[in-house]
Amino acid sequence: MPKILVVEDERVVAWDVQEALEKTGYQVVATVASAAAALAAVREHQPDLVLMDIRLAGKQDGVTAAENIYQRFGTPIIFLTAHADQETLTRATAASPFGYLVKPFQAEQIHTAIQVALQRYRLEQETKTAKDQVTDTLRSLGEATIAIDLAGRITFMNPVAETLTGWQQADAIGQSVDQVLSLLDGETLASVDYSLVGALEQNALVKLPENCLLLDKNGIARYIGDTATPITNQAGEVTGSVMVFQDISDRKRVEDELSRNAFYDGLTGLPNRSLFLDRLNQSLKFYKQRGIGVFAVVYLDLDEFKEINASLGHLLGDRLLVEVGQRFTSSLRSCDTIARLGSNQFAVLLQNIRDLSEAELCTQRLQAQLIESFVLDEQTIQVTASIGIALGQRGYKRSEEVLRDADAMMYQAKQAGGNCYRTVAT
Repeated sequence: MPKILVVEDERVVAWDVQEALEKTGYQVVATVASAAAALAAVREHQPDLVLMDIRLAGKQDGVTAAENIYQRFGTPIIFLTAHADQETLTRATAASPFGYLVKPFQAEQIHTAIQVALQRYRLEQETKTAKDQVTDTLRSLGEATIAIDLAGRITFMNPVAETLTGWQQADAIGQSVDQVLSLLDGETLASVDYSLVGALEQNALVKLPENCLLLDKNGIARYIGDTATPITNQAGEVTGSVMVFQDISDRKRVEDELSRNAFYDGLTGLPNRSLFLDRLNQSLKFYKQRGIGVFAVVYLDLDEFKEINASLGHLLGDRLLVEVGQRFTSSLRSCDTIARLGSNQFAVLLQNIRDLSEAELCTQRLQAQLIESFVLDEQTIQVTASIGIALGQRGYKRSEEVLRDADAMMYQAKQAGGNCYRTVAT
């Protein structure tokens, strides 16, 4: 009976996980809530596997705790996650986990993830001392496995590989790998070179690039993650290559959603401050390096917005912000970026303009979008904006400096009574 340690700082979640594990036949040796307690529990109970929440209270998060546990004890880790920023996910991937479980999850998913992780862990241990057992081991993996010979013909497929490719092993044996495995770039949909062939050519473990799609026999596309390694005989001669891969479509959707949450405003769907500053920084670098590509930042603050919220309610105020963002977007070019910086403030990055006068013309188009009243729930709302403009020709060193000057000009416009703009150009 595999022994499992659960590291989860939400008590209710920890109880649910423990109950699901015990019903499935696992022994839960302990449930702990911090990185320090996890290290102590691993030392005391020597579990076969650790289910580790990425986000833990205290000085160390789950990623750091997992790294310490694996380095000290070699215990495999499966990460539990519901929310994580892109940096944390990148760190988590670097910690070499044996799996991910996205909350909320079902008992069957926990069982499957644990079986895959334990099998992968056993495989790592076995291959160190017994390469001749590789075929039997691959058959029992919970991940898709395909092997080819030196001519690139398929010699083995396990049941998971049959499911993901749409091919039965009996039909695939002897077929060329490029006929069974159709791999595409997830962004361009261009064909991707096969890791199996690469492992043969390089005589080394290789990985597919990120965002790789597997197109199965029925035309269904799935994101996959894989590794491919050469197969050698006892004399060290390469006799083929084996590829182990899994469907990571769910994980990819979670990562994409987390990335979107990190860079886009949840209310309006517009870029947020982080993404805006990143694009502004790219424009600033391009201008400094080449001396071309004049740009400007237009900073807008809706006048009297607090009074609108107070009189009509926050829900109506939120709807107003969404419609204002849509109107502003409709007046911009495709190369420009509009972001919501917070509350009732927006910023626009104007790319490839000639001079300040063109920035002012763009600003006037934005102002014109507010002339027509907004009608929400039979309420007629008139909105104006105080606007600041900063042209990117001042010897700026950092993107925050451009935004700061545009912000300062916006406040000057507000002090002048609002519904106008002020500029800083040189």
